[in-house]
Amino acid sequence: MTYEVEILEPLEALLARQAPVSLLKGPQSLSGRQNLHALSHRGKSLRGHAKTQNEDRHLAHTAHQHFALFDGLGGAVNSARTAAQGAYFLSRLNLINRESRVLSAQMHTALSQINTHIYKQSVRTGLPTGCTFAGLVRADKGAIVYSAGDTRAYRYRAGLLTQLTVDHRAYDPVTKRSGVARALGAAPVLPLDMCAIDVRADDFYLLCTDGVHDTLNHSQLTRIFTVGYDVGKQCTLLTEQLIRAKPQDDASFLLLPGSALMKNFRGSHE
Repeated sequence: MTYEVEILEPLEALLARQAPVSLLKGPQSLSGRQNLHALSHRGKSLRGHAKTQNEDRHLAHTAHQHFALFDGLGGAVNSARTAAQGAYFLSRLNLINRESRVLSAQMHTALSQINTHIYKQSVRTGLPTGCTFAGLVRADKGAIVYSAGDTRAYRYRAGLLTQLTVDHRAYDPVTKRSGVARALGAAPVLPLDMCAIDVRADDFYLLCTDGVHDTLNHSQLTRIFTVGYDVGKQCTLLTEQLIRAKPQDDASFLLLPGSALMKNFRGSHE
């Protein structure tokens, strides 16, 4: 069975546009609140010390409970625009049916279409491009986590931080370095990882680019949740750790409390 992706405007017209690119200078706040003043997410984006511009972009659609990070590949000329396009196009999705199986199919279709458009654009212009990404979208029961590349999603539950995504990296025997094996817009077909998870009110979810998890180890990331159930303090602690560590790559993260995901979710019948 195939599922049509419902978008707020025709897909072809939407994909034909150029998504705006705004440069992030210094620690950029990615935080947002709902109309009911319930904290829905907190986050920061820091330009890497080896970078001239921040190539990370984010999606935070609180009404649809859809959050994602996009990390433009540093070696690609057009990577910042690709990251911006990924965030923009997904923000326009109208995901009405939140049943997990249907939602997964809709997300897969949308990301595949977006990948095809960006790849063809890259071939036409001759400019290499690509970005990794990880996202979380609320389903009727739990959430869907999706990713490609080495941008990660974590869940903190009952004192344990668990990585929900798998890094897609490949070792190059010539350069003797590992590189990203999957990226949006880098190839005509994009294999996707997607899974359904349960969500509890006392969970915390962390989306982060490799500038974060390559700079801070698992124990350091776990430590940010020891300040208690205060996403503001968690955000401050993680930001302070990153600033002290001086990451060479762009470092971006989003913190999502499970209580806000459950409380603020607008179901398909509301």
